[in-house]
Amino acid sequence: MVRAALRKSHDRRPSRIASLFGAITASSVLTVLVWGAIFALAPRPTQQELQSAVEQSQRQPAVKLPAWYTKAFPQAAHADSASRKMIESPGFIKLALVLGAVTMVVFFGVLGGGMGWATYALLHVARAGRGPG
Repeated sequence: MVRAALRKSHDRRPSRIASLFGAITASSVLTVLVWGAIFALAPRPTQQELQSAVEQSQRQPAVKLPAWYTKAFPQAAHADSASRKMIESPGFIKLALVLGAVTMVVFFGVLGGGMGWATYALLHVARAGRGPG
């Protein structure tokens, strides 16, 4: 609203970069809203179900690396106890989930916003014979 009023008062059109950034931002916000609604409406497992899933995964034997891999990278054969504790900690899992969600928002925002902006630009060129800005 403020941006439109500012643009009217200066009688200027937004630059191509500004309109691309706006499209990416709008697409990122839409991604947050859609995925937020999906996760909010998804059924949540109980604490007991989560605990039993963790116990099941810990009962399975550890995956052994192939012989050629341990020959090429001998340091990979010995798991570091500190890194194993870090991977098993709930804080690390939460951080990985948050960073994954941020990456997903940025990816879909850039992909959707960029494609939407490019579509608009091509339609504008087809209709008016020149670029959008």
